[in-house]
Amino acid sequence: MPVNNGHITAEPLYSHVVDGPDYLTGEQVAALLQVSVKSVQRWASTDPSMPVLRLGRTVRFPRERLIRWLRAREQGAGRSKRFLEPLPSQGEAFDNAKKSLAESALCAHS
Repeated sequence: MPVNNGHITAEPLYSHVVDGPDYLTGEQVAALLQVSVKSVQRWASTDPSMPVLRLGRTVRFPRERLIRWLRAREQGAGRSKRFLEPLPSQGEAFDNAKKSLAESALCAHS
């Protein structure tokens, strides 16, 4: 654990993968999660919300999106079921924000 001014600080769960390649192999994801490669392959094939890039027979996992996906699935107090839904793409998030602004503008003029 890192020490800061004599105090022990908790290291973020995925801090050792934050700086690394943009895409991880199934083996790297398995090592990160301490599970078998078969488990990672099974999750990638059965869970449509898991971020995965398939190019022919090559399978890679976008590091940043995978870390966000994992964090959204961590159990703990105060977690709601909405975190289990797939994360929106940047385009979807932008469209949702525009829609919310348009709806709030309509309500303000009513």
